[in-house]
Amino acid sequence: MADVFFHKRAMADRRVSLVIPTPSGLAMTPYHHAFAAPHSIYTPVSFADMSTRFHGQNSQVPWSGEGHVGCFERVVYCRSWGYAQGAVETARTLLRSMLPVLPNDPLGFGTSGDGQPPKPLPPLTEDTSFRVAIEARSGGARAFKNLHDIVDECDEANRRGFRAGRFTSIACRVLHTGDTPELHGLARFHANIGAVRSAHLLVAVHGAGRFGTTYCEWPNKYMQAQLREANFTIRFFAYNLADPKQCAPPDYEAEHLASPDAVPLKAAEDMRTRDQHVLPNPQQLLAYLRHVGSMLSDQAAYDKADRAEKLHVYTLPDGLVFGPLCVADEAKLQTMEKQPVPRL
Repeated sequence: MADVFFHKRAMADRRVSLVIPTPSGLAMTPYHHAFAAPHSIYTPVSFADMSTRFHGQNSQVPWSGEGHVGCFERVVYCRSWGYAQGAVETARTLLRSMLPVLPNDPLGFGTSGDGQPPKPLPPLTEDTSFRVAIEARSGGARAFKNLHDIVDECDEANRRGFRAGRFTSIACRVLHTGDTPELHGLARFHANIGAVRSAHLLVAVHGAGRFGTTYCEWPNKYMQAQLREANFTIRFFAYNLADPKQCAPPDYEAEHLASPDAVPLKAAEDMRTRDQHVLPNPQQLLAYLRHVGSMLSDQAAYDKADRAEKLHVYTLPDGLVFGPLCVADEAKLQTMEKQPVPRL
């Protein structure tokens, strides 16, 4: 919105002070700073921080060239619904300002592991090594619970001779997105963006279990709708865990199940389904990564899979079922053709 209103429509120049209202006076997050900073020569500020009287009158503050003033000749209050422009165009605008501070290879895809210095990464479009970043979430919901097994299987697949489309090898790296003492705040945010930009594929959690069937309108409504508007410049492949053994209840549900009388259940079934932890079968996941890799650089193969409704997959105990993004009738999965997953 700021890109459209301030620059493309010339509502303000870069001397504007950007004030962001946050709920209940909460502090701004790193992404607030990263997204707003390119549009002003001053540091963005939350409404609560701007309103505080901790500073003396006209004392220097980073969000204004006139000091901590309390009166303004002109204020523009922006409240919008929807999107002023597409997500891809917005991302390109933000990226231009962030590129100088983004690390090139924060996940170490260029590191061979033999003690040698890391090698410069070739462009994504030229690299024959399939780079996969797997998000490691912290907290009590929607986390991978078997990351080590997945990475080990990925390494083993590479040793056995991974092949998928133009890719002749595969490298899986774990992406820790949360703050640590060594890397936090805006530096962590920039490292996360650099990490995603260094990978061909980002693997992350967006619900589990029946979230791809019974409650599939959620991923359809948000992820798929936005990507469709962007003409699928970014491609989305859904890996639906329809095997209950590959899912685990979120922490708050597990606590309730352990002590139902002492710990009340705080969420409805759809929320609990969304918040499940995941334990993907490593062999099944690698088989699907091979399928995805075969289409990333082959538009004809992608279009063919799309027409045949074989972009997305559902994991069952006895194999994989390729199908459309939403198979609302869960029982129908049992009647669809299953692809066994041999250990190659």
